Formats: sequence, structure tokens, C-alpha cells
Amino acid sequence: MKYIAIVVLATFCTVIYFMFHPKSVAHYYVDNTCIDIMIQNKIGVGGGSDYVTIYRSRKFTRLFLNTGDYAQFPLETLVLLSRYTVDNKIVISGGLPTKIQGDLSDILIFEDFTVYREADMNEIDAFDFVRKNGRAI
Repeated sequence: MKYIAIVVLATFCTVIYFMFHPKSVAHYYVDNTCIDIMIQNKIGVGGGSDYVTIYRSRKFTRLFLNTGDYAQFPLETLVLLSRYTVDNKIVISGGLPTKIQGDLSDILIFEDFTVYREADMNEIDAFDFVRKNGRAI
């Protein structure tokens, strides 16, 4: 009876975690370069913060989100992705990432700008791309 209660409690906690900790992922291809863009909420004081995370490899499940190479931007930062590659690298315009894990220099170029601007014809907003083309994981 004790083990059944533990299993039920663990299942309940897992379901609650997935319901209230949503993530949405989209795959972005430019020429032969592919990245995954994910919007995640990190739980913290005052409700937490939303982040746009760009992964080198494809993510199919939540279990491996902290593995591999990625760069993380606050959602308030406008993250613009180029529609064309430069030397087989995707250019990301916007603020600099708050966290970088691993080495992304072979597929990404980070371009910092201090003045807010909207995406032009050669760029796409990462948040809008995930909102339109993303799927929940």
C-alpha cells in the first residue's frame, strides 16, 4: 500500500510539473544549418522568468534540455534570426545571451545592438517563429 501511494504521488507531481511548466520548441533550418529554438519558463522568486533558448541539436524531450550546446536569452530581449547564412552560420541579432553552454561559434554569430528595432525582411523574430511553428514538449 505504501509503494502504491508513492507511485501515485510521483505521477501526480509529474503531471503537475508538465502542466505548469510549459515548453514550446520549433526547428529552424537555414540552408544546411539547423537549430532548435525553445521558449521555457524558469521557476523563481516572483513567478519566474521566460527565456528563449537556442540549441545546436534537436530536442525531442524535456529530459535532455540541460545537455548539449545552447545559448539562452531573456524573453524581453528581441532575438532576431537571419534568414540567410553567413559562412554557413546563422546570425543572431539582439542582446548578448545571458548564458552560453558549450561552443556555438561554428554555427552561430552573435551580433549585439543597443537600439531596439523590429525584424526586417532578412530576419525573423525567434519568439514569433516559435509561437507560429512550435509544438509543446
